[in-house]
Parts: sequence; C-alpha cells; structure tokens
Amino acid sequence: MKKLLFFAFLSLNLCFITGNQVSAQNKQPYQPLVVENAHWEVGFYSSENPIWAPYEMYQYVISGDSALNGTQYKKLFYRDLDDVDPEYILSQELYGLMREDTLSRKVFAITFNNNGNGCPVNEEFQLYDFGLEVGDTTNLCFVAYQWIIYDIFYETLFGKERKVFNTYNSPDYLIEGVGTSSGLLDWGYFAKRNEPESKGGWYELLNHCVGTDEECGYLWVGIEEREKLIKLKVSPNPAKEIVNFEIGNIQYLKQAQLRCYDVFGSLLHSEAVVPGQKEVVLDISSWPSGMYVAVVYSNGGVVGKSKFVVE
Repeated sequence: MKKLLFFAFLSLNLCFITGNQVSAQNKQPYQPLVVENAHWEVGFYSSENPIWAPYEMYQYVISGDSALNGTQYKKLFYRDLDDVDPEYILSQELYGLMREDTLSRKVFAITFNNNGNGCPVNEEFQLYDFGLEVGDTTNLCFVAYQWIIYDIFYETLFGKERKVFNTYNSPDYLIEGVGTSSGLLDWGYFAKRNEPESKGGWYELLNHCVGTDEECGYLWVGIEEREKLIKLKVSPNPAKEIVNFEIGNIQYLKQAQLRCYDVFGSLLHSEAVVPGQKEVVLDISSWPSGMYVAVVYSNGGVVGKSKFVVE
C-alpha cells in the first residue's frame, strides 16, 4: 500500500510540473549514490500476506573502501533484518563493490553472488545512469526490459529534494542519489505461479538514510538477544470486534505493558502485562477502521511489536 500511495503521490505531482521545471533538469548539484554509511531498507511484500505486512525485510549498506585491479571501490554489504522489527540487524555479509563517476553520473558495481536478478557476477557492470534525458531508455541489468524516460522533475524524498526520472512503461521511478523506488538492486512485481510455495509480490524501498547504524535507527542483535525478543502474534488480522494478542517469551518480561497506537502515533490503549500472562484480549469494536500498531514494553523499552488492521 505504501508503494501504491508513493506512486499516486508522484503521479499527482506530474500534473503540476511546468515546462520550465522540466527544462531545469539540473537545477541543483548532482547527488552521488555511492557514499559512506548509505543505508537502503527494502521490503518484499507477498501476495499471501496483508498488503501492509512485508514478507521479508533486508538492507544494503555501504561501509569501507576496497581496491580491485587498481580501481577504488566502496564495499556493499547485505543485511538480514528482523521481519517483525526491522530496526534489528540479524546478520551481514559482503555482497559486492560499488564506485561512481560523478562527471558522467554513472554508478558501477560488482556483485559476488547470483541472486537471480540478471546482473553479472564477479565482473563490473553499469548499475545506474543518472545522466539520462527525456526520451532516453534505461539499461538496468536487474530489470527485465528497458524503461523509457518520459519526464524528469524534482521531489523531496528521504529528506532531500531529489531528481526523479519518471519511466514510461514501469511503475518504478529512478531517483538520483538513491536508486529506484523499489530499492538498490531490486525491482518488480511478481505474479503468483500455480505452485503451492509460490509467492507473488513486489519490492519496496522503505527507507534510505546516510549515517551510522544508530543514527539511522538500526541495532545489532546477537543470537542470545534475538532469542529474547518478545514474539507478539495478533489474531484475527484484520479484526472487527475483538483482537487477541498472543505474547511469547514472557519469561523475559519485567514491568511489562501492552500499548496500541494509531498510524499517527496516538496512544489508544495501554495495560499492564502481569508475569505469566500469555495473551491479552481487547475489544476494538468502537475503533475506526484503519491500521494500528501493538507494542510490548519491558522495563520501559520496546521488546516487541506488530501491526494489525481494524475493519
């Protein structure tokens, strides 16, 4: 849903773009993509899950320098994030190398494993070209077909005014300094096949941040700490009158509370969770339809959370 709203918002803005805006395609300095401590948080949304619940959460991050065959690169890491609490980093591996030619506005990469995205492995390839003009076609190895650039405008995204390339035959946007609205090396919608384990869905860039892990809101979690994370299961979801919160790992709760918030951060319900209590049943029949977040606190800190929908 976030992605659909994002597309709708950008498309609406096209109606207000003047000829002067389009002609002033380089009204501000080029914003590089390959910078130290850049974070990309990506969610894969499955057609089998509610549209607000990512099936898988992961992250790319640029950290450190490397040289290969006399060429300087930045290291690109892949991180697995907790699917329920994506601020927790579960693991990290070196994914590849990246460099950028800011004069030609092109980004190059080398990836070390084949994740099925169609890009070469263990050899350099052009990842992005942000020097494109209206009418040009893209050449992105992770996209199944070429995109035609039919408009260029500026929009405030991820905290900065950025140059956006609107593509004619794709719901994705190229975003200078970021990549695409789907992520860094991610793209597309996938139709569900006639197989029991097949999951259709789409990728969405949920956050782009430049800063330390702490500044961008991410924390490392070891195996022991991960096992202590409170598991919060909500059912039914969506709910109409009654919602049940099933709380796991209750042995780690101290001075616990369950709180429910709306999407604007307003507190709607709060109650203490006593030692040994495994579930909370809540009457939500008077709540407006929409999305809500249930959060479990222990000793004043967040130890678990889950989204749910009221119909």
